[in-house]
Amino acid sequence: YPAIGQAFWMARHISVKRGDRDSAQRCMETVDAWLRRGVSVLFFPEGTRKVDGVLGPFKSGAFRAALSAKVPIAPVTISGARELMSPRGVPQLGWGRVQLTIHPLIRTEGKDKDGLATETRTAILEGLAKAGGKDE
Repeated sequence: YPAIGQAFWMARHISVKRGDRDSAQRCMETVDAWLRRGVSVLFFPEGTRKVDGVLGPFKSGAFRAALSAKVPIAPVTISGARELMSPRGVPQLGWGRVQLTIHPLIRTEGKDKDGLATETRTAILEGLAKAGGKDE
């Protein structure tokens, strides 16, 4: 799917090679630099999608970056996307409906990465419940 790669490139997608600490470090350095310049960064805190659509455990990178840059987190629930993806994560051709729920900002002051992750996860789970259940 060349169009997807082109879209990622145009969106300035930051990729991470799983299991590669150097790749993760370079990614976080880029994120930190962008946040310091006032650029918003979109994270999928699970790091991957699950075939069953159940919200997986969160990785800590997004929350560490938000704390370091002293920027709030804007949780977003995505519902309906699973029906548009194959089990391998490749978009399928066809029509569908995806719902985005943008939750109130979560401030980082006085919080740690675990507290931020819990608060973010709670907001997203509430959004999924309102949208009708599991999904990503």
